[in-house]
Order: sequence, then structure tokens, then C-alpha cells
Amino acid sequence: MKDKRRIPPGKPLARERIAVLFAEAERIFPEHPEYSDRYVEIARKIAMRERVRIDTEFRRRYCHHCYRYLVPGANMRVRVHPGHVAVTCLSCKKRPGTGWRNDMTTKNDPAMQDLKPTVWIGKQGCTEATVEEIVAQLKKRKTIKVKWLQNTEVDPEAVAAAAKAELVSVRGKTMVLAQSGKKGKN
Repeated sequence: MKDKRRIPPGKPLARERIAVLFAEAERIFPEHPEYSDRYVEIARKIAMRERVRIDTEFRRRYCHHCYRYLVPGANMRVRVHPGHVAVTCLSCKKRPGTGWRNDMTTKNDPAMQDLKPTVWIGKQGCTEATVEEIVAQLKKRKTIKVKWLQNTEVDPEAVAAAAKAELVSVRGKTMVLAQSGKKGKN
């Protein structure tokens, strides 16, 4: 019976050739963009023939409608939105794929704006009791919003470190804290 776990000998070679073709496409694009488009076409044919999936880093480099090699600023427009990156091919005016998520999602999350402050820091500043309250609130909820008075000096990083929490964002006299992703080993 045929061993299904064994990788066919052509697949690693196909992946290597696809990587070389995309490297050549990047190198030759400034002088001959049409050569880059041809290299993408050849890479796609190799992937289809060998039934190999093109890696994500390479898939983002060509338009899935007109199959042109994409270079930001030359034939591709990139717009960063809260939560995702929108890419538009300037040759066919279409959006290849749906873009990809960026790491700014937690900072610009609308849910953070709807979050009501649950801890207030008063005239005395950040005391031990305040830190204990922040820790207790974080055990109940994953994220909390902390506000302080305008005449009070508070260092948000120090408060987050004292509460062993992650500082998500700071705006004016308000900060958002989340449970720290690091768990203690027992």
C-alpha cells in the first residue's frame, strides 16, 4: 500500500523554484515589469502542476485577478485601516484577496471606546488599594478602563507593572488595561 505520509520528491523542488522565481521577479521589476509578470505566471503553473500551495508571503505579491507582480507605490496601492490592510491593484483596479489583519486591532477596537471606566484614581494617586482593586477587576473581566483626575499625576506604565497587567492604550487621563498574557508556572 502507498505511504500517504511520504512527501513526493517534486514538491520541495517546486517550492524552491517558486521562491527563486519570486526573488527574480522582485530583482528585475524596476527594469522590466513584464518579466516579473511572466515569472509570476511560471510560478503559478509550477504550483498547479505539482499541486503545491504558494506560500502566503508570495501570494501577497501578485494580483489574483490579472496575475501581475505587485510592488507598493508602483502598481499597487496600500491603505491601512483599523483591523485590516486594503490592497488595490492599479492595473485592473481590483482588490486581490481581502487584505490582511494588522496588529492594531486591539488599540483601535470600537469596543474599547464603549468600555466604561470601572476604576477611578483619586487625589492620592495610585495607592496599594487602587492596585488591589485593579487586580480584582482584571480577574472578573479581561479588560478594564481606568481614569484619573486631571490634577493627579499617574504613570500608566507603572500602574500596569504594579498590577501585572498589559497596557493596551492611553488617551489623555484614561488607560485601558488587559490581563497579562503570561501565566505563572506552578
